[in-house]
Amino acid sequence: MTNRQSHAAIQLDYGDSTPDFVSDSVIRYYVELDAFTTFEQSEYAAECFEAANELWRGAPVRFQRVFYPDTAYFLVVGSSRDQQTTYASAFFSNDLVCLRKVTIYPLAFQHPEAIVSILAYELGHMLGLHELASETEQNEPSLWFGVSSPLSAMQYYRNLGPVEIAIHWLDIELLVSFYDYAYNRGQYQGSPTFLVDIDMEGEF
Repeated sequence: MTNRQSHAAIQLDYGDSTPDFVSDSVIRYYVELDAFTTFEQSEYAAECFEAANELWRGAPVRFQRVFYPDTAYFLVVGSSRDQQTTYASAFFSNDLVCLRKVTIYPLAFQHPEAIVSILAYELGHMLGLHELASETEQNEPSLWFGVSSPLSAMQYYRNLGPVEIAIHWLDIELLVSFYDYAYNRGQYQGSPTFLVDIDMEGEF
């Protein structure tokens, strides 16, 4: 999730294995317009999500908006709950159907100029990336792939607005390399990698 706390860089892993979408997958999403406080918010959120998706152009998978929820792999929704420190939250590629949502909280709409950046960060999670978990979440397993980059999309700073989040070419290059590695090797540093085939997964 994107929040006001300090996390940095990129990590991979989920429990005792590393899930990834199949390369070249098209991940369909549905914007639930009625799930936002106002119609204007829903339309703006939809525009920002498309803009965030465009920032990840060149990534191993791409996201495509659909207009029927039963054809979508995940939902984009708003929430009226004030999370105070949380701008948005997302999911990992192998999460259960009921968890496959990108939720945008009221705090994000207090920073409309930053929503594209916030959603770009959440897309990074969905593509399999994590913050610097080796420092901030030492009790949870994670793996380091490639090199640390202070310009990474997964890095943001304490007391600095989310507008600073940006996709760096190294994010995409390393992500492509890891997806290729996962496909060809089936493991990384002893952790099994498995591919999430969206055509085999349940839909809404």
